[in-house]
Amino acid sequence: MCVKVAGRASVDNAPMQNCLAEALGIGMKKLRVKMIGGLLLVLAGSLGLAGTAGAQTVYKTVDEKGSVSYTDRPPLLLESAAKSVDVMDLQIKLTDPTVIAANREAAGKDASANNVASDIRAEHAATEAEQQARNDANRAATCARAKSRLQRYRENRRIYRAGENGDREYLDDKALDAERASAARSVEEWCD
Repeated sequence: MCVKVAGRASVDNAPMQNCLAEALGIGMKKLRVKMIGGLLLVLAGSLGLAGTAGAQTVYKTVDEKGSVSYTDRPPLLLESAAKSVDVMDLQIKLTDPTVIAANREAAGKDASANNVASDIRAEHAATEAEQQARNDANRAATCARAKSRLQRYRENRRIYRAGENGDREYLDDKALDAERASAARSVEEWCD
């Protein structure tokens, strides 16, 4: 007689094989054939004799509590009303070591190319930052000159230009106002 204790089968006055055969609902002879067949299948699989690809059946069961489990063996349907079973056929292909090596090599090349591209982007960003710094310095210098020019035109009453012969030509009020307006526009243009 087989007794189930805490999820495990224990034997009470019976050999283990009889208990297993009773649980599966088959005779002892069929049990021995199944055990030998299973052992041969495991041995063939471990030696690589099972083939390179094949189909596998997977069983999905959902118990009354909603717990889902997947197995490659058909479930014992002792409580068939309490469980639902879905059968899924899967195609299994064993991986080729040369393909794996080629994928690793390609991934290494991709990583190397990404590193080179990252270095180029960083160099380009540094060049742009240097150019921006030069532009900012030039703009600041031009702004300072424009402010100085505007201040000179506002503070001085008599402004002159150098003439063709090197003599001074003083600006009249109209020309001085035009120069002040031009200097103010330069300040607006170059200073933020």
